[in-house]
Amino acid sequence: MRPMLHLGDAIASLTVRRSPTYVAYMPELPGGEENRWAERAARWRSPLALLAAGGIAFTTLSGLVILLAPFTVATQITVLIHTVVGVAFLVPCLWYLVRHFLDYRRSPLSHILVLGYVGAAALLLCLISGVVLTWQAALGTRISYAWDLLHIITTVAIVAFGAPHLLVLIRRDRQAAPGIAQPY
Repeated sequence: MRPMLHLGDAIASLTVRRSPTYVAYMPELPGGEENRWAERAARWRSPLALLAAGGIAFTTLSGLVILLAPFTVATQITVLIHTVVGVAFLVPCLWYLVRHFLDYRRSPLSHILVLGYVGAAALLLCLISGVVLTWQAALGTRISYAWDLLHIITTVAIVAFGAPHLLVLIRRDRQAAPGIAQPY
């Protein structure tokens, strides 16, 4: 468990940590490099991160099934489940996005950061379009083609930018800390 830091101490102790492919602003904590990886492992395993990742994974996969499968009764039930899960995970996903952005907003620009920003923007637009589509379906007789298309395009963008963002981080972290317990 990491020691309690006061805000002034945390701000005063911010240093730049460098590895061959990554630079991050992280507070100096007792324990050195092993503590840094333990902190990362804790973030990967946090209940909020797991909840948001699970919700995003389920809604992305169920959304792709809805898009690609024939529109049978099973697909219609999938639409209902997709909608319920999407509404249930709306707040945790937004909370995680904001928290994650605030944690890394001061990091120097890199390919990982750009992938994350584009993936997060796509996720935000997907959440907004999902809310609009849910509203239209619940209160109207049809959904807007433009909102539906935006929802589909942003789903593809989440896969195209979010997945590489995660995969690059996993690969980098595994290579950077041999012999130290990995977060995944």
